[in-house]
Amino acid sequence: MTDNYDVVVVGAGPSGARTAGLLAQKGYSVALLEEHAKIGLPVHCSGFVTPRTLAVAGLSDSLVLNKIKGAHVYSSNGKMITLGGDQDRAFVLDRASLDQKIVESSLESGADLYLGNRVKSIETLNSHMEIQVQKKNSRIRYKSRSIVGADGVRSIVAEHFGRATGQMIWCIGAEARILDHPMDMVRIYVGDTIAPGWFAWTIPIEPHKVRIGLGTIMNTSQKKPRAFFNELLSRFPNHFKGLEIESFGGGFIPLYTNAQTYFNRTLLVGDAALQVKPTSGGGIYMGLKGAEYAATSLDEALQSDALAEKNLSTYQERWTKEIGLELKRGLDIRNKYLSLGDSQLERMIDILNIPVFKSKINRYGDIDYPSRMFGVLLGLAPILKGVLGLPDILPLPWRRVVDRDNWQQILKG
Repeated sequence: MTDNYDVVVVGAGPSGARTAGLLAQKGYSVALLEEHAKIGLPVHCSGFVTPRTLAVAGLSDSLVLNKIKGAHVYSSNGKMITLGGDQDRAFVLDRASLDQKIVESSLESGADLYLGNRVKSIETLNSHMEIQVQKKNSRIRYKSRSIVGADGVRSIVAEHFGRATGQMIWCIGAEARILDHPMDMVRIYVGDTIAPGWFAWTIPIEPHKVRIGLGTIMNTSQKKPRAFFNELLSRFPNHFKGLEIESFGGGFIPLYTNAQTYFNRTLLVGDAALQVKPTSGGGIYMGLKGAEYAATSLDEALQSDALAEKNLSTYQERWTKEIGLELKRGLDIRNKYLSLGDSQLERMIDILNIPVFKSKINRYGDIDYPSRMFGVLLGLAPILKGVLGLPDILPLPWRRVVDRDNWQQILKG
């Protein structure tokens, strides 16, 4: 059995479903393949997003379970800084329903959904692509003019083109009942002794219910995330009084790497394209933005039947121009974070607790675009350069953020 399409999208997560819907709106025949039997399940994400994420997805706030105003950040020794708290800065979503709503929209636009379709092989031919999938005990073949790989961290489409995965974070997560947790604030835990190379978090969903998570750099020589998770619970006993774990989960987060996201007749989006924030691991917003540019570039290529690799390079140029620089700055921030020991993180918390710096964090802080806040802080606080071991002359991407001519205005603001 062979089905013919203009586009086959592999992976029905937010970025894949959004790409499929945008292309179907333009009149193309689109197949959306999903390996799981149900959309949105199993859940591998905390569902913690900014309000602009729903706007980009074209969805209402009906998916919002809770609204978050800020964060309490704790060091390994319990030193704390409170950030935000003055306005709604993030939403906690029903993550499975988010996927389902975006898929529903793509189906309304004309895309065809195929569940339980696991891609087994991809063949690139002169005039088309052939995708062979396994569905239960049968094999199905799809013939397509182009492919969009939106199949996540272990992307089969990316693997077909030899694109290596960048650094990954190994995570464990749980939903749990708890006696007490601020409803409008998340808790973040940082430090090598807590979560080497990453951080831990608790996110309130409803009264007395939270999502708990912890990630570490993948390293076979160290303890597994579950061991660090158990240590976190014992290190902060007052935060986890009456804890009752309802469900456990886990997975991997691929962090942004400057990698190619276009090939012959093929584009990658979302986690498969490594469009993931190196500072937080968030990929929904960036993946949705990637979907917009993928649909635009593929539309142009399909119209002119110019689907060679060189013709599809416009996709990478477009998404890099808007979100690529932010991801590169995020990688700089992450690499500097990795170089700090627990004692330096303690000093950072002391400095950032100074009112003038704290006020700038609260004003300029943005989960999706954190580099502006970091740029402002570096420009206003030379002492931070000393703590972080930064040179006086920052790299060009940061000089564009830290506009020296505007420092006085920023101080007044």
